[in-house]
Amino acid sequence: MSNVDTYKLRNFDELLEAVETGLDVEFFIDEVRYNISWSGGKPFICICPYGDAIFFEDANDLLCEYKVNGTSIKELWKDINIYSM
Repeated sequence: MSNVDTYKLRNFDELLEAVETGLDVEFFIDEVRYNISWSGGKPFICICPYGDAIFFEDANDLLCEYKVNGTSIKELWKDINIYSM
């Protein structure tokens, strides 16, 4: 990640809105790259580039239920480095 331009979120709602509107969101947490996208009307998250997609009912479920080292993305939003959105 050291050679990649990223930016920080202003607040959690910025991420929630991006996911709810169907944007593909690529980001780093602890040097690991993740992708949030949609397929079949449901959001999913996977580790890039070859991780398996984990699907959720909606954006809020994904951000609240998916855990990175035991902590939800909702709780980690300040640690996220956005790569593209």
